[in-house]
Amino acid sequence: MPKNDLIELFKIYDLARDRLDRCICEIKTYYLSTSQYNPIVHTSSRIKTMESCAGKLQKLKATNSILDESYYEFTARNINEVLDDVVGYRIICPLLADVYKVVEKIREIPGIKIEEERNYIEEPKKSGYTSYHFKLKVYINILNNNYEIETKEIKAEIQVRTIGEDMIATLDHQLNYKPTTVLPLQIKQYLKDIYTFVNIKDRELNARLTTQREPSSSVRRINLDEFLPVIDNEKFKTLTLMNRLALEELKNKLSHLVKENVKNGFQKHIEHMTSRVKNSSRIAEKLRYYDMEISYENIKNVIHDFAGIKIITPFFLSVDDVIDDIYELQKNKELEVIEVQDYIDNPKPNGYSGYHMLVVVPITINNTLQLVKVEILIRTLAQEWWAVIEERLRYGQETNPEISYYLQTMAAKIREIDMNMQKISSLIDNDQPGSPKNKRRRKEQLKNTTT
Repeated sequence: MPKNDLIELFKIYDLARDRLDRCICEIKTYYLSTSQYNPIVHTSSRIKTMESCAGKLQKLKATNSILDESYYEFTARNINEVLDDVVGYRIICPLLADVYKVVEKIREIPGIKIEEERNYIEEPKKSGYTSYHFKLKVYINILNNNYEIETKEIKAEIQVRTIGEDMIATLDHQLNYKPTTVLPLQIKQYLKDIYTFVNIKDRELNARLTTQREPSSSVRRINLDEFLPVIDNEKFKTLTLMNRLALEELKNKLSHLVKENVKNGFQKHIEHMTSRVKNSSRIAEKLRYYDMEISYENIKNVIHDFAGIKIITPFFLSVDDVIDDIYELQKNKELEVIEVQDYIDNPKPNGYSGYHMLVVVPITINNTLQLVKVEILIRTLAQEWWAVIEERLRYGQETNPEISYYLQTMAAKIREIDMNMQKISSLIDNDQPGSPKNKRRRKEQLKNTTT
């Protein structure tokens, strides 16, 4: 096997992913510059590992008799010619209408050629799976061994789906790709029922909000002119830098723990992480909410969520795994937990569920030790679905009893889904040889649920 060819091919895959990253970033920038509403919740990208490519070639060999057997050998040529999803990109939106907005923007991306579009939203797969897929080619210019510019065609896949579709698709994938797992028909049917439920909810929500609403006139607008002297201040710029550094430090530590867990044979318990430093308008809104002056001192002493990280887990008990990771970091004196709010055991009246932690992260800047507060939100995929929909429904709107009731009803169903999916996952894990028994404190809550 020409290993050098493989290494060079995967370097080009990296370039193709970077090219798509820039294109999707431009789409986000377009929406942010033209509207207050961004139809993209989050994005993720990946390049299949060499092991995964080898496995897929073997799987295709067993199920496809169209090509000669030599096409399924593990070579750079076969990976590039036979596999069309080595480079993958996923775009998550709140609503179906948002999905189709993004689909239109993808069709306008320069430097790519769309080979095929598949609308699994209108025509779901047999499993119930729904999403919008693009098969495409990305054109990459490289310098070859003769120092000449050469254009390479790299196959890639983009998936665009609602956050509800992403929730069930991710959970489905997690369950189906557990080692030596063949799901019973009853569980397959349950997953299909959840796909159907999500599809119905997506269409209900789309009917409610087919166009972006303007904020109601009673929503107080913030005049940022008075904020300009504060954000132009060097102290504020240093504070912003400190918060960014603390976020990066915390993300790196958590990512390392996840890799170590996977390396040691444990299930991946973080689906994805996003982070942000509060922008000027959000800071101003929060200070105004508390009827406080917009000043550097108030920002430093009152805004405890200047830096925030959101951690999304696949299953209910995975939340506790993340909490354990954070306390492990505290044990190693890499951070300090100073406040905890458990909205999973005690959901908010509106139905919101999640686990909040306020931690202090030590960083060094200008040779000086600084302690920076970071807010951590931990939610399951299902809880994140509810939170995104709640924000979308209430965007720019005053309190609405009908919406409140709708969200409370949806929260109850989502909690049921969380419980049942965890029971299925735990059942499968217990059937695996050597799989660890989960002794997390929330396990008792699963006993009274049925799948």
